Amino acid sequence: MSYLVYYHYENLSLIESATALFKRLEIDAIYEDKFEYYGGKLGHLVNEKLFFIAQAYNIAKASSKNKDLLVLEEDAFNNLTFAKREIECNPSLFNLVQNELGKFKLKYSQDTKVIYLADLLSSDAMLEKIKQNQKADFNSFSISIFHSHYLKNNSIVKIYKELGLKIALEEYCEFYKNQSFNPNLTYKYSAKSFEKALDSGSDFILSLSSAIFDMFDKERKYLTKAANRDLGKMPIIFLPQLLLLSLGIKDENALNFRYHKFGFDFI
Repeated sequence: MSYLVYYHYENLSLIESATALFKRLEIDAIYEDKFEYYGGKLGHLVNEKLFFIAQAYNIAKASSKNKDLLVLEEDAFNNLTFAKREIECNPSLFNLVQNELGKFKLKYSQDTKVIYLADLLSSDAMLEKIKQNQKADFNSFSISIFHSHYLKNNSIVKIYKELGLKIALEEYCEFYKNQSFNPNLTYKYSAKSFEKALDSGSDFILSLSSAIFDMFDKERKYLTKAANRDLGKMPIIFLPQLLLLSLGIKDENALNFRYHKFGFDFI
């Protein structure tokens, strides 16, 4: 199976570590120019038409290459799958996006799948490949895991078990979605979530959301102020980086921790 990778991330550590992981696991995934983006989690509330056209455009780009669309983290996956359901259940919306896509010589296809990276990696074949190539485990580490939305298919649990992860805290949070409207309240609740991870004794945080990563890594000084305590230097990492570490990869050109404010340097 071949995939077109959804790419609209400012943080290069996610896309570049994913690229290294695809190469290591022999996943046939290609990239193009950046995709369209509109409005994040609340985009459909700000301008419904532009939101659905943008997501339809992203799916149609994969359709044009006869590939499925592979998504690396939960924020984009949530937007794309939400849009896909709405477009395919609403004939008037379907016709609207199809007409708009014609301007770009693209066509929306319901056959194109939107696939979350964790679902791909948790297949029996892929887990077996990870197991065969695993060079390190995390039995001596405790981690906190943060989701940006509830996933019906909790397939990522299979990956946790395969890596021997000891999970001190697993939490769903959507604090970041209010940042544009009330930043002070956003930092307050973000700080409380970070404090839970810190007080759980976790060695690091696994973020399955680019927005949560940005909040915990890039905005740490604001969280520290909101919490009125030193939040330390706990690193935040993405799933591709975690898997690369489990495969014994320590090459910075693959891991790309240089893009993080708080590096991961104890393995």
